Amino acid sequence: MQNIGIVTFTRTLNDNFGTHLQCYALIQAIRQTAVQLQQHGKLPDAQVAVGLIPFYDQSAYKLAHDRAAGYLRSVPSTQLLTAQHKQQALQYFKQNLERLRKFEHSTQSLAQGFDSEQRPDKLICGSDCIWMFPEKGEFRLAGHLFGQIPQFAGVPCYAYGPSFAQTHCNAANENYWKHKHDLRQLFTRFRRISLREHEWLDELNSMQLPCPPITTVLDPTLLLEASAYAQFTAKSLVEEPYLLVYYFNQYYGATEYRILELVDTIAQYCKAHHCPEITVIDVSPSQWLASTPLVAERFKALHIKYKYLFAVAPSEFVNLAAHSTMTFCNSYHCVLFSLIMQRPFLYQHNDPNDPRFVELVRNFNIEPLLMHPKLAQHPDLLQDTVDLVLENYRTRVVPLREHSLAYIGQILTDKL
Repeated sequence: MQNIGIVTFTRTLNDNFGTHLQCYALIQAIRQTAVQLQQHGKLPDAQVAVGLIPFYDQSAYKLAHDRAAGYLRSVPSTQLLTAQHKQQALQYFKQNLERLRKFEHSTQSLAQGFDSEQRPDKLICGSDCIWMFPEKGEFRLAGHLFGQIPQFAGVPCYAYGPSFAQTHCNAANENYWKHKHDLRQLFTRFRRISLREHEWLDELNSMQLPCPPITTVLDPTLLLEASAYAQFTAKSLVEEPYLLVYYFNQYYGATEYRILELVDTIAQYCKAHHCPEITVIDVSPSQWLASTPLVAERFKALHIKYKYLFAVAPSEFVNLAAHSTMTFCNSYHCVLFSLIMQRPFLYQHNDPNDPRFVELVRNFNIEPLLMHPKLAQHPDLLQDTVDLVLENYRTRVVPLREHSLAYIGQILTDKL
């Protein structure tokens, strides 16, 4: 039996929808590929055990407590802590605890397939956050963990589709050039490497690593068809029609100005589609849409029904994406699940040079669905554009998925 561990989460309990759903999809794709290989006599092992190896050192309770404490520390030193501040911190703690317990349960479910009693035969790095270079000068590599965990010493490593960086491959990326030698030493531990985006492909291949040439593969969530998520989507969690909103904070450029722009676009959509009473459901990581007086006033003035859901599990997010009337987002994985579920969406992105956005345009030509008031105001134009983008996806994803699943097959059949 092959015992395969997936390395995705690092250090802290993770409550990002995309990270969990990538891991779920990669596990399912590995299992499905193993069955097909066994049926064709290409995989002698009778069984493949695969699951997440979680690396986090905080419980849901501890992390919720730390976030509430962080809220209190954010109160300006010139202000005295009031009973209202403490009450808000307590509420923040309770909301985070409810959310984090759902993600803790998700983590435990993802880890069930891995036999933790046995030394892993193979390790697969499979997340969009493993090889990123933040602008502050630090970088995280899953490989650093391997040196700290004795039972992983000497275990063959493979990379499935991490992003290498959030920036263009150029001389301005000082972190890369500074650590290039160390990176090459780390990469020699990998028997196969793939990336999710093309941006750094040529540069990393120029390292002339001992493994086969680095290739690109699909984000793991795209390895599965919509039917593979049926256990999450069979029945809508919301009985009435709704618009879904999923926005990250400043990291994705969601400033107050951009949020006001979004609220106006939603109002224009509701007016043009004759659905003034439809509910807006917001599942953003923080309550950005109504978190400032100016935004709250705009919502009230436009008579938009608004509902914020914070304690949403990854499976519930998939359900909401699958049944929404329209999705408004600046989230990469929200776009992916709109494509998978063949649901209409408008995408607001502030950085046209982001390698992930470039890859979405390259693979599926989603650029026509960038958020624009003209689309929201003209139902026929919007419908035609949505149909075009979704058709592009259905056509283009097939060969890309075949290539990506073949890469997984190469990992499974790699003789040690």
